[in-house]
Amino acid sequence: NVRELFSKIPNGSMDWPLFERMLDSEAMQDALEAINLEQSDARGLFRLLDADNSGCVNAEEFVAGCLRLRGPAKALDLAVLHLEVKRVGKQLRAFGPTRSDSWFGNDG
Repeated sequence: NVRELFSKIPNGSMDWPLFERMLDSEAMQDALEAINLEQSDARGLFRLLDADNSGCVNAEEFVAGCLRLRGPAKALDLAVLHLEVKRVGKQLRAFGPTRSDSWFGNDG
C-alpha cells in the first residue's frame, strides 16, 4: 500500500533516483500492478506523478496520479504526451506571440 511505501521515506517524497531504487519493493510493484504498468514505464510514470514539477513525488501526487492512470498502459502514453505538449507550449510562449498562436486559436 502507498502509506507503507512512503512511510519508509524520511521527508515523505521521492526524487527519481529513490523512486527508481524503490521499483523492486513489493509495495511499488503492487502499485504498478494496480495500474497495469511495467517497470519499464517507471520514468514516464514518475514524470507524470510529479504534478508540481518539483523533481520529487509525494504520497498525494502518487495516489492522485495512479488513480488517473488506471487502465491499459495506453493511458500512460497519452498522459505523458499531454504533459510534454503542455511543457513545450510553455516554452514556446516564453518567446512571445508566434504564427502558431493563430493556429491554436490564441490570436489575442
